[in-house]
Amino acid sequence: MESEFETHFRRGLSCYHAAEFETAVSEFSKSIECDPSSAEAYLRRALAAEECGHLAEVRADLEMILRLDPGSGVRFFARAMLLSQSNFLQAGQDPDSFYLETIQLYSRAIDQAPCLAPAYFFRGEMKWEIGDVHGALADYDRAIKLDSLYARAYVRRARAKARLGDLPAAMDDLEFFLTLPMGKTRNSNVLKNISAYGLQLSRNRPPSAQGEWRQSDL
Repeated sequence: MESEFETHFRRGLSCYHAAEFETAVSEFSKSIECDPSSAEAYLRRALAAEECGHLAEVRADLEMILRLDPGSGVRFFARAMLLSQSNFLQAGQDPDSFYLETIQLYSRAIDQAPCLAPAYFFRGEMKWEIGDVHGALADYDRAIKLDSLYARAYVRRARAKARLGDLPAAMDDLEFFLTLPMGKTRNSNVLKNISAYGLQLSRNRPPSAQGEWRQSDL
């Protein structure tokens, strides 16, 4: 029989995959009430809050993880996410070194928590930024293997496959994304961008800048 914590945590994950992000935040909050020391519950609530645009709450949860200092990869994930969300470079800092530092933190998270799908996803995002398309694709693949309903990973994997010329596979990922709750509920601008992107792929053309949506869109 599962505990009250496990019940709310499971419900939170289900709501997240159903694109019911506000409800997911609420369920993860209830799991935290049951166990205030659960770093992963804070992490999952942060990810759901990010989808809602509650950036202050995201940062507060990530900082709480650092204060908890768990003996797992969640701490390194929180550090990496805080660094990447700060979205600025120190004066004179080489952009690649900024991304490489973040990649290293996500890699340390993966070393300690190899089943943490979001760590692969976000590391893939950083690899994409430095032009490592093959590396990004491998990370999106792993994220999807660990979480077959990871909607954002399908979109990013489609982008990577398209960049590498595997257009049919890219279209398959986009079409599958649109069957998921997030694909059905996102705003019309995002869906319009995806449609334009898919149209370019179907015509066997490299995607244009207009066809690639912003990271903040998904």
